Amino acid sequence: MLMFARIGARRAFATASRLYPDAPRVGVAVTAFAPGDDESRRVLLCQRGKEPSKGMWTLPGGVLEIGEAVEACAVREFAEETGLGLLLPVLAPGAATRNGGTPGMPRGAYATSQAVFHDDDRPSVSGGGDASAGGGADDAAGAGAGAGVAYHYVLTHVLGRADGTRAIAQDDVDDVRWFDVDAVVGGTAGVPLTPTTGDVVARAAQLLALGVFELPDA
Repeated sequence: MLMFARIGARRAFATASRLYPDAPRVGVAVTAFAPGDDESRRVLLCQRGKEPSKGMWTLPGGVLEIGEAVEACAVREFAEETGLGLLLPVLAPGAATRNGGTPGMPRGAYATSQAVFHDDDRPSVSGGGDASAGGGADDAAGAGAGAGVAYHYVLTHVLGRADGTRAIAQDDVDDVRWFDVDAVVGGTAGVPLTPTTGDVVARAAQLLALGVFELPDA
């Protein structure tokens, strides 16, 4: 009886927070490159100010609201956390038949990832999968099922270009900073990164280099 009382109290708290959710939370993460960079060599990362992964560096983003388009969520969350605008890319002509572009996908969407955080704070993560191929969001699907899952997020990754470089940490972000793409991908950024950050940034840079997406000028 006591066990059920504890579960009931925990689930009630979950209605006002993302802790111990009844279902995975769907969100958007933004891979934003700096304006004016050749080959888009800098990407904007945020230091998380709240759990899960408090203190670690990751991509700006947040939870999708009911009725909100993925693109709108990306623009909104990016502005809320960094104070900057986000310019979404254009799918290059012919990209739908090569290297992962798919008509009908949210504008700028290129990958999915998932993170499951258990009570012992050890995340089960997967990610970097090509969104058009449906990969990246199912590898850990069974890992966190049932009791003991503190957080469960499934993210759509959207790439774009920031409309400026003077980012200001806002909302639930403690710090925000531009990083060299190669350092993020290679794990030499000098800050603790969340597990999938390097992979999804690498995928974004690869798609830009292949000409799948075209970033607008700021």
